[in-house]
Amino acid sequence: MGQRLQAIYTGLVEAIATHAPDEVAIESIFRYKSSESALRLGQARGVALLAAAQAGYEAFEYNPMTIKRTVGAHGKADKKAVAKMVEMLLGTKIKGPADMTDALAIAICHANHSRMLKGVIQ
Repeated sequence: MGQRLQAIYTGLVEAIATHAPDEVAIESIFRYKSSESALRLGQARGVALLAAAQAGYEAFEYNPMTIKRTVGAHGKADKKAVAKMVEMLLGTKIKGPADMTDALAIAICHANHSRMLKGVIQ
């Protein structure tokens, strides 16, 4: 598990350095059937939050239901339904693992919510 977490951390550090994002968003832990899955996800999230913090970013967190509803799927939609909505919103077929469409859904969610927050603040 340690090597996997190190790979996640290294990949995120490289991605942040290469792409210099304006902001970072991540899925929050909501509810999981398996305590083992929740623990593994929590460890990966911790590494992701560390990579973001060390690069000077505050990570914005969204629960899975909010992400799903923001992209137009219902709150209990499965990964296929979310992927279909992401592809419709972006107007392109996404080729890659389900994690890729999950990440795009989080980005779409954050873009929509941060736009609303900026409108309220300004």
